Amino acid sequence: MLNKNIWCIYYLVLSAIFCLIGFASFSIGTGIYFLGFKFDYLYFYISFLVLLLFMFIVVFGSFTSVLNLFFLCLSCFFCLLSFCSSHAIWFWVCYELSIVFILFLVYLDSPYSDRFVAGWYLLLYSVFCGLPLLVLLFYFSMVSGSYNYFFWWFDEDFIILVFLVLLIFCTKIPLPPFHSWLPVVHAEASALVSICLSGYIMKLGVVGLLRFCLNIIGENCIFYYLSFCVIFGGLMLIWGSEEMDYKRWLAVVSVSHIIVCVLCLFPFYSFSGVFNCLLFSVGHGFAASYFFLIIYYLESLGGSRLIVNVGLVIGWSWSVIWFIIIGFFIVGSVPPFINFFVELWLLGSFIVSDNIWFVLCFLFYLFFSSLVPLYNLGIAYTRRMGFYVIGGNNYSFGTGFIIFFIILFFMLI
Repeated sequence: MLNKNIWCIYYLVLSAIFCLIGFASFSIGTGIYFLGFKFDYLYFYISFLVLLLFMFIVVFGSFTSVLNLFFLCLSCFFCLLSFCSSHAIWFWVCYELSIVFILFLVYLDSPYSDRFVAGWYLLLYSVFCGLPLLVLLFYFSMVSGSYNYFFWWFDEDFIILVFLVLLIFCTKIPLPPFHSWLPVVHAEASALVSICLSGYIMKLGVVGLLRFCLNIIGENCIFYYLSFCVIFGGLMLIWGSEEMDYKRWLAVVSVSHIIVCVLCLFPFYSFSGVFNCLLFSVGHGFAASYFFLIIYYLESLGGSRLIVNVGLVIGWSWSVIWFIIIGFFIVGSVPPFINFFVELWLLGSFIVSDNIWFVLCFLFYLFFSSLVPLYNLGIAYTRRMGFYVIGGNNYSFGTGFIIFFIILFFMLI
């Protein structure tokens, strides 16, 4: 009976995706405004991702119980409402509720003993970012005389408060240096929670930037911050290459890749920048969710999430090998996957704008964003990862390879 219900949900979600595609063809320009909800291109793109991940979990996730599916449905429902709500306060309520139900799943679904620590991190993330955002949205509504944020307009006197809103949404994505809690949550959460966090919860921050802060992303101070994020993202990838836990490794890679979404908006705050930002969000969400599902099955088959043990699993069948290869290629933004073309467009845009500093920073990031996943793929296939000890600390031979590639990168420049 449960299998029949799951397939009914599958067909319902598939029908909803086709309806989204149909409505999207009619929402050219400003979109469709109906009963306080705005159905524009942003809503259709991100909603497509949420419904796709929901179907992905229901069909392929054997770990979903009825209670888990119930909380997942509620989280996805409020997430979809936040995408189309034009009321600032209802946007915040739906935004936070979609995170709260994921918090319930952290406590109920995780098999690990430190799930309470992970839940505490997620709770602090929601409270300390959510409450200041609520106060600012109330203030903006009072000043503007409307709760509809599409009618808000601010002069230079409010620029500091708008920057504060931007900082809150950057924390909610999260961009560096506000990301340190995320690998901890992923390591102690279940596969279902990890798929939801990287799949669509991180995209809520991107939606907030597009809804509230798009007009100030081109400011000079944002330029310096994004430069820092790109360089820090490349360094995170190098640091992530030393992670032994696949979930922590993927969490680091996921945070470093989400930076590209915000880069698409600077300084290209035209429709092409927003379009590619949403396109990369869909690709990023699917890539991270796909690989977290692979990690779940690797842990179920091999009994461990350690990178050194993956070689024991992938030798069992060719189907497992190909699923893992595709996962590494998607995460590494290898063509023909969509993230590669968005990154290529972004690099070309920086070159055309004659921004040499950003070109160099972005090349540094791109070099390691593809190198590190392929490096881990090589480890999985060769089944070789040695260690030596210096001063009581363990160092993998991968450190030498990464240092070599850093030197090679600067020699190529």
